[in-house]
Amino acid sequence: MRTFAAGIVFLLSIALAARAQTVAPADSGAPDDAASSGDRVSPLPPPATRSGLRGRWFEFLSALNEDDYASARLASADLLRTASRVGISRLSDFSRAALYQARLADRQGKAQRADLALETAIQLDPELVDPRWEKARLAWGRRQYADSAIALGEAVNALFEAEESRREFVSNAALLIGASFALAAAGLVLALMLRHSRRLYHSIRERAQPAFGRRGTIAAALVLLGLPLWLSFGPFWLLLYWSVLVCIHAGTRERIVLGAALLVVGFLGPLTKEIADRNLIARSPLVSAAVDLEEKKEEGGSVDLLRRASEVFSEDPDVWFLLGRFAQRRDDYDEAAADYARALKGDPKSFRAMIGSGNIHFWQGDLGEAMADYRDAIQVRPRSALAWYNLSLAQGDAYLFDQQRESLANARRLSPREVDRWIESPTLARVLSLDYSIEEAERRSRRWTREVKSQSLPGLGHAYAPADLFFVPTSIGPWLALLVGLVLGAVVRYRRWGARECARCGAAFCRRCKVPGSAALYCAPCDRLLSSKAAADIASQVAQSEEARRNVRQRQREARWLSVVFPGARRISEGRPATGLLILFGFFFFVLVALVGGRIYPVRSLPTATYFPVREIAATVLAFGVWVGANLGFVRS
Repeated sequence: MRTFAAGIVFLLSIALAARAQTVAPADSGAPDDAASSGDRVSPLPPPATRSGLRGRWFEFLSALNEDDYASARLASADLLRTASRVGISRLSDFSRAALYQARLADRQGKAQRADLALETAIQLDPELVDPRWEKARLAWGRRQYADSAIALGEAVNALFEAEESRREFVSNAALLIGASFALAAAGLVLALMLRHSRRLYHSIRERAQPAFGRRGTIAAALVLLGLPLWLSFGPFWLLLYWSVLVCIHAGTRERIVLGAALLVVGFLGPLTKEIADRNLIARSPLVSAAVDLEEKKEEGGSVDLLRRASEVFSEDPDVWFLLGRFAQRRDDYDEAAADYARALKGDPKSFRAMIGSGNIHFWQGDLGEAMADYRDAIQVRPRSALAWYNLSLAQGDAYLFDQQRESLANARRLSPREVDRWIESPTLARVLSLDYSIEEAERRSRRWTREVKSQSLPGLGHAYAPADLFFVPTSIGPWLALLVGLVLGAVVRYRRWGARECARCGAAFCRRCKVPGSAALYCAPCDRLLSSKAAADIASQVAQSEEARRNVRQRQREARWLSVVFPGARRISEGRPATGLLILFGFFFFVLVALVGGRIYPVRSLPTATYFPVREIAATVLAFGVWVGANLGFVRS
């Protein structure tokens, strides 16, 4: 009898406890009908936390080191499922740790362990380049060349999947191409300067020798040719000055190629500054956090950066919203609610913070507060299908089915396709959360740069206007040199002031050197020799021919010496400036790839300690091939 009575008391206590859990709080902020039906329900099973991820990881690591590969595979599968439950698809830190274990096993000669660790590293972060590159390297070392080629293709594909590696690769490529073209343009100016140096010196001598004499003419030429250096300007301005002098004496094809080169060089400064700004802003707290959320990466150091930003910009609602999103993802609902509250304090009309706060209350079972948050969000943005949809879910759990149908109808009216997709493919969390786009994070970060206190945060430099990109010496200088060179060249050709080159012997001459009525294409000695060829003796003709051959050989010798440092100068001296510019660009591009390729913005986050430098060797071989072809005549236009 006592046992029967005790059982009755136990059952009554359970029933009363269940009834107590369904009673709504007095001040829930919900309508009366919601309060009477009982708002409070049990929250959903909590998603996995970071401690759970670490626990699964240590299970995998222990099984791997004990060579229990079956248990290791089970532990890695549990780790992936645990991450998937909270919406994380890229466990970058764990992937790098697994890659380290693969390299360690490979050095110890344990191939099976290395393969399993490498396979796990790829599964933990499919968009990380390092494990796939390591897989290609290991397959190559085992002489599995087909597998190595496949892994290399997968590494290239992964390179363009992730935003960070894609940005760094494109930045490296753009900087290498820009620097190579700038060096090629410098080589073009030097080669054209050498080609027309005799004409320049002749023009200077004809005007300076009457006043300064022969020795004074040489000094005047040195002063005039090196004028920017004497005025304390650097080599950059000297090359631009020489490009103006070259435009005066260059032919039509040479002026077109040189003008195009100067025009492109003027854009290299703004391009470099824009690349640096994009990579700098990508390291700002907001952008770093937005990228992690969009690519579903493990938070890493984004939360630490956001906490630093919250100390500097404590009034900014976006910082607190992102902190709340990360706290929500790691199942810290109390901290997420506090962060969303701080966001609403900074901006009482923050739509994202209202949705986030409503989701937290929904998961905690406080449906009255959740519905109040969703209604506040609808007042701020009444045409948001997401807010109406979340409200309908909260009303359904609160047994307010008539209101649920009305809210769902409003959501369908605003976005029928999206609502159907949400209903057909529900998430584990049920209610929908708002993300923070990378574009919005960049705009917000740029607004931060206008404030002095932002300088204490990483990724935030000085703000600048778009006009600041082009109104800089590196842009104005080349474009001004192009304009001045074209104008002066047109005036000189119209007035026929400049010196010309003899079509027979290559010597420089001008109008002062010849009598009126003589041939326009020949210097005075060649003109006299050709006009009186019948009366001229054999010795004079031989001497003149030897002089012509000597001038040609001297010019070829000078071009060959310059081509040792600037391959392609020989083609430019032969009147093929476009071909010479392309050869110069190819040579300097391969040289820069061998020297600094991948080091300006490293794509690989965990490079191998000792590895075979494939890129450096391949680029060096290609650069040497271009150099040999340019100097020995193997390269043809």
